[in-house]
Amino acid sequence: MRVKNKIISDGLSEVLEYLPQNVVSAVRELNREDIDEIRLRREGEVSVTCRDENVLMGIIISGREMDELMLKITDGSIYSHANTIRQGYVTLPFGIRVGISGRAVFEGGELSGISDISSLIFRVPRAVRGSGDYIAYLLRRENYRKGVLIYSPPGVGKTTVLRDTCRILSEGENPLRVVVVDTRDEICRGEKFGTVDILRGFSRAEGIEIALRTLSPQLIICDEIGSGEDSNAILSLRHSGVPLLASAHGDNLRELLTRPFICELHRSGIFSGYVGLNRSRGGMEYEYTQRKEVEIR
Repeated sequence: MRVKNKIISDGLSEVLEYLPQNVVSAVRELNREDIDEIRLRREGEVSVTCRDENVLMGIIISGREMDELMLKITDGSIYSHANTIRQGYVTLPFGIRVGISGRAVFEGGELSGISDISSLIFRVPRAVRGSGDYIAYLLRRENYRKGVLIYSPPGVGKTTVLRDTCRILSEGENPLRVVVVDTRDEICRGEKFGTVDILRGFSRAEGIEIALRTLSPQLIICDEIGSGEDSNAILSLRHSGVPLLASAHGDNLRELLTRPFICELHRSGIFSGYVGLNRSRGGMEYEYTQRKEVEIR
């Protein structure tokens, strides 16, 4: 199923507020509406990702500029962002995620942070009207008895689709009580949807437990599941009567189900369907490939 969607908001202008002026000017001169990421490298060339195309901008970022930029995105306090930096990112207002690469720092045999920052990758968030219509239809068709797992490679737009599905199901004549476990503070982007309660910065396991215990949700949404740490909390949904809408990285369903954690969720019947997501080159046209639970068993 292929659907043409409409961008209703774009976070590029917010991203540009953090960047050096020469980078801002070059990006504006590029005049592209499909910019997904802007990558800055210490003593290396800036590049812009437009869908699957990587464009070199001919601008070199100095070490001093990189250090200043790191202080800017952490409000002058790298220490206060240590927890997410250790996980390789910083989240800015409006759901802007900045990926961080550098040298791993270990304390007591455990990863404690990243030093010698070498790259900062600014991901441009969007709201795309209509991208969640098909997912909302699948959940309604099952009468919200079971959930849906969206999968795709990184950068295709899973979070964008989750965001629009959240909007659709929490507004209108019969809105659901939706709880979003927004671990990286990206899904809702500071937007306020009808009947949505947001748990920001909680791990998926903590957020799901809190949602079930205190928030009486009719639907839980979270992004990028895939670790064993989430397993017990997600499996607890089996007997709760609350469906889960989630996303995971994966190129295809066969590969996804080779992962022990995802396979365990599949066998437990958490999801009624799996939807592979693809996006056409150069446009906001999504292709949804659905596999029902019974088909893949």
